[in-house]
Amino acid sequence: ATGTPTARTLPDRLAEIKNVKDFGATGDGVTDDWAAITAAINWITGDTTSRGNIFFPPGTYLVLQSIVVGGGNFILSGVYGASIITGNFNEYVLKRDDPAFGTNPCSVIEGLTVINQHATGGGIRMARCVVGAIRDCNVTANRGISNAEQDIDSPLTDLDFSIENCEFRD
Repeated sequence: ATGTPTARTLPDRLAEIKNVKDFGATGDGVTDDWAAITAAINWITGDTTSRGNIFFPPGTYLVLQSIVVGGGNFILSGVYGASIITGNFNEYVLKRDDPAFGTNPCSVIEGLTVINQHATGGGIRMARCVVGAIRDCNVTANRGISNAEQDIDSPLTDLDFSIENCEFRD
């Protein structure tokens, strides 16, 4: 590194990572955590300054509908094999779709287990992303991971998108 270190307070450092439990998620596998997770994601993607990382501590986060992630730079992270988001519906559990394609680089999902028990449900859709990655994830779903707008050929696809060290089951 070059330059002079910048002094930062502990609250400034802690503000870079928010826990879904800070927004009311329980992670008990029984309570619908959709609203709390959506609030956390809205917090991180609702600001052009790229607020940081949303962390899912170990637990099972039940959602009864898709978690839609909009624009902004974001990182959703968990503890590999212990941070589980589960649902049972005909849609993707995590679904990124930003109408401002090309303006929001660097979206990352890492260390999460995503399970959709619906016969035609999906795991993760990461569409309209300039630089994105899904890494170190376990996905159990009929439709695992997609980076297209739709499950058919689409003229608009992601740029510099990677899927790294992920496990898939159906």
